[in-house]
Amino acid sequence: VDELYRSVRKSNKPHINKTRRETKCYVLDSSNFDQSLFDSYIALYIKVKGKKRSLLAFSQDEKAIKSGLEVIILCEYNKHLVGAIALHTFSNKARYNSSIQDSKINRQVYPNHFLLWQSILYLKEKGFKKFEVGEQIIYEGVNKITDKEKNLSHFKSGWGGNIVPWVKVE
Repeated sequence: VDELYRSVRKSNKPHINKTRRETKCYVLDSSNFDQSLFDSYIALYIKVKGKKRSLLAFSQDEKAIKSGLEVIILCEYNKHLVGAIALHTFSNKARYNSSIQDSKINRQVYPNHFLLWQSILYLKEKGFKKFEVGEQIIYEGVNKITDKEKNLSHFKSGWGGNIVPWVKVE
């Protein structure tokens, strides 16, 4: 774990540590499913992103969690959920699927930083061998990159992993 933590971008560490001290973390997986926490996750999702997903989609998430194909890690601050991260899992591999963060916390804590770190710790503890964080944009020769895409790529590259080329063409 110490070696993993050393590989995390230096600027992420204060966010992780502050949030770790001031929040509680919950894990919903196949061995630890709590319906009331899951319902709170749904409420947070709808609060943050609106009704972009159907209740059927959340029902599929519940089935995936209970069958070991998904893990949701939650962050609670001042007795309210303020962030969540969803991981897809299979065999000894995991993939970052999505995250949500309540914008009203306004840098009081940093759920996304904390939850991604907690995901790494959880996956290591459970014996996972690979964790795909997702796409990162390589800027060379690419036009039309938004600030949001640049910031997301910067965030994803700060966790000590290896960047693996993934060629896409149109």
